[in-house]
Amino acid sequence: MRKRRPMLALFGALLFWVGLAATVLFAAAVIYLVATGSSADWIIFAFTVPPVVIGWLMVRRSGVPFGDAINL
Repeated sequence: MRKRRPMLALFGALLFWVGLAATVLFAAAVIYLVATGSSADWIIFAFTVPPVVIGWLMVRRSGVPFGDAINL
């Protein structure tokens, strides 16, 4: 059985939530810009999606169940 690393899970969960919130926020902004006829800058997702993935990988690596780490 692997050793659990709760601090790694905590930092991973925080990174996951921050990245997810930024992704949702920028997705809403892109939808608004496209709906009003302005051009949207899609490159911003290159900066918001990787923190979600890195946070998820950190939680997986920690050995703590994902649901427990993000307190769902």
